[in-house]
Formats: sequence, structure tokens, C-alpha cells
Amino acid sequence: MQQFAMLRKGKRDEMKKSTLKLGMTIAAVALFVYALVDMFLYHDNRRMALIVFVALLLGYYAAKVK
Repeated sequence: MQQFAMLRKGKRDEMKKSTLKLGMTIAAVALFVYALVDMFLYHDNRRMALIVFVALLLGYYAAKVK
């Protein structure tokens, strides 16, 4: 019985990590799209660079979640 509970807990943790990874990936892609639209609208290179940097960090951490 205890092994079954540990197995369920492991599955739950795995689902939390995959949900976190998916959410971070979606957020990173959304930030990239926002940066492109923002660049075409406002032509501000510094703002776009900051948004892309944050998106890259988010994507990096999404890739590191195991």
C-alpha cells in the first residue's frame, strides 16, 4: 500500500513538473511574439532586447526542468 502511495506521489510530482515546463514554454513563446509585435509598433530596440532576454531566460529554465 505504501509503495502505491509513493508511486502516485511520484506521478503527481511528474505531472506538476510537466505542467510547469509547458507553462514556461508557452510564456516564453508568447513573450517572443510580443517582442516582435512591439518592435514593429514602437521601434524600441532596448525594450525588445529586454523582452527577448526575459523570454530566453524563461525558455532556458523550462528546458532545465526535468
